[in-house]
Amino acid sequence: MATLADIYRELNRSRAMFDSFRPIIDEAAKVARYVNKMCDDMEKFRRDSELVAGYYRDTIRKYFAEHGWYVGASLTARQLATLKRLIPEGGHEADIEAFMVDHVRSTLTEIENSAFTAWPNRKPILEDAFSAHRSGQYSLSIPCLLAQADGMAFDILDAFAFTNHSGNISAKTRQLIDSDIPSYSTMSSYVGILLEDAAMRDRTGVRDEKRDLGAPMSPLNRHGVMHGIDTDYPNEANSLRVVSLIGLLATIHGLKNSDEEDG
Repeated sequence: MATLADIYRELNRSRAMFDSFRPIIDEAAKVARYVNKMCDDMEKFRRDSELVAGYYRDTIRKYFAEHGWYVGASLTARQLATLKRLIPEGGHEADIEAFMVDHVRSTLTEIENSAFTAWPNRKPILEDAFSAHRSGQYSLSIPCLLAQADGMAFDILDAFAFTNHSGNISAKTRQLIDSDIPSYSTMSSYVGILLEDAAMRDRTGVRDEKRDLGAPMSPLNRHGVMHGIDTDYPNEANSLRVVSLIGLLATIHGLKNSDEEDG
């Protein structure tokens, strides 16, 4: 029969053993707290991403498509929230235009380099076009970039950016979103701008009708430029419009390549 002293010694041994495991227990508790916080942060990021995707999908990208801009992923959540507030209010077109010009201008080199990486075979042509843009020769940069955008879109989507030859770009974009990027809510929202009725793609007759009605329209019209109808298109803002489209196509190229590598 165990004596009181035996019980006391056993308790001391148990306490000593517990004390020896205390650092491990404390460390496990820290890890558990870290994992819980990480899960909370990931959930907050998911909710914020869904919110941002909604801003862009429901309000911003239609406005951008009507005015000839193809910007999405480079905008911050705060900028998107501001645009989501200003666009429905109306009367801010000049301010939004100035913001878009400044924003795309600030990302010019990044877009240029991403296009070089995605399409090394097009680099000599793109270098000439971006050089023309930087030197203010917009009558040269705009037609060249428009033509390259058509070919880039065909490379990645099997549909041209501005014509329906070989397939409609909206249908091809829908296939891409449904099959390749359904889990990326924000990115699918950005890419989804190609689903919108883009004013830059309008034929000049449609463009002229919109102008007469005072409807939103892109100051740059691909059909008018490439068929020699328009002569008032050469300016920095319009050149940056096509640059923004090149940036979007480079982003899609990166997404498709990433999916193929993962597969």
